[in-house]
Amino acid sequence: MSLCFVIFLVLPLRALSICKLPLNASRGDLKSVVANCIADCLGLSSGKICSVNYKTGGFVNQVCPVNRSFEQTFQVSNQKIMFCNVANENINTASKHNLCTHAAFGPWFRFNSAKTDFDPMQNVIGQQIKWKETAQQRGAKAILSFGSFDSEDGLDAANWSILAANPDSRKILTGQVVKLMDENNFDGISVYWQYSGCPNNNCVKGNKKDKENLVLLMKSLFAAVKERGKLLFLLLPHWDVYLNAGYDLLNLWNQVDYFFLKTFHYNEDGNSYLDYTTSLNKIKLNMAFVRQPFNRTQMRKVLAGFTSSIVLYKLAKPNVKPKMKDRSVDISKHYFNKMCKSVFIGNFTLLLDDTNGNFAHNTTHVYAYEDSNSLKMKVDYSRSAGMGGLYYDGISQDDASNDCGCGPMPILRIASELLHGGGCDVKQCLN
Repeated sequence: MSLCFVIFLVLPLRALSICKLPLNASRGDLKSVVANCIADCLGLSSGKICSVNYKTGGFVNQVCPVNRSFEQTFQVSNQKIMFCNVANENINTASKHNLCTHAAFGPWFRFNSAKTDFDPMQNVIGQQIKWKETAQQRGAKAILSFGSFDSEDGLDAANWSILAANPDSRKILTGQVVKLMDENNFDGISVYWQYSGCPNNNCVKGNKKDKENLVLLMKSLFAAVKERGKLLFLLLPHWDVYLNAGYDLLNLWNQVDYFFLKTFHYNEDGNSYLDYTTSLNKIKLNMAFVRQPFNRTQMRKVLAGFTSSIVLYKLAKPNVKPKMKDRSVDISKHYFNKMCKSVFIGNFTLLLDDTNGNFAHNTTHVYAYEDSNSLKMKVDYSRSAGMGGLYYDGISQDDASNDCGCGPMPILRIASELLHGGGCDVKQCLN
């Protein structure tokens, strides 16, 4: 972000003096002079008024068009999917701007192994039901998620394995989840089994029969949802070990509408050194395992994941120019707007690396974050690989209230613009 734009956000009175505007100026004068001052700062002062376009994060007189509503034509082969995982009320802002074509809600139901049926999670349903209705009113497809890492939050990997193991339990499970989908007016189902063959990432404890049982379960679910004209999504792991242990991708391809992957945050919270968030090179490496059995046409069912979550590292030793693998003593995740506020006022220096990732640092702390250029490279890669779209797991961390001045939901909005708009040139937020 330019120095001028930072000044406007952090020191408005100082900005007025820089722009030579009296403090008692009218609203109209303020708007005109501030706009021209920003234009001067950005090198755009060619007589045009430089007005921020909050729907795209760019400027009205630049190449980024006003955000369009995306047609929900899912039968069209080139329709790109933005599948958003709903975590908080920020989905309402995303819905307002038509940024998600599909939104995953839940889990709304916890599996009760004692009675082999589902119990409603009333706290989650009560919180999310209005968000779901708003998303559907704006044209998004609402998808009901089943499954979680922990049995307390839905249906864990161990129970998925048991329920998929024989024809009777698969039939019962299919009837139960489809009934819940219908009764709650959802447009599809998302199967969140983490993971087949490797429960909670532990392949040693996995059931070797999961691989074939998963295909049979998805076949049963797919037939049931298609009878109703609904959709079926399946979570895939991004590591070859997990894929090989539990996923027959070619046979699964005929039993799902879309696969989605968590292709982000490979650095993991447990690392004791400075690392990037998910670099483009890491995404390419791990997507290679998924792409191997599929041709380009088949990749249209694959959605690569991204997030707006920021990682903050506290360095073990102060360093005026931190670099990857520097040892850290504390790691935490932050929201996008918290990072930009810290960067604006905390004397941070930006190190931009679109291929690997970006750092914003002072001598003791480093933020690893996504910006429009690094995100554009990932979106371009997903399009070039023939993927059907993207999976967004950063709703709760995005800047819905526009605290950063980059427009509401900047990370999701930028990705949606790039995915659906042919790659328009969206302004960076922080450099």
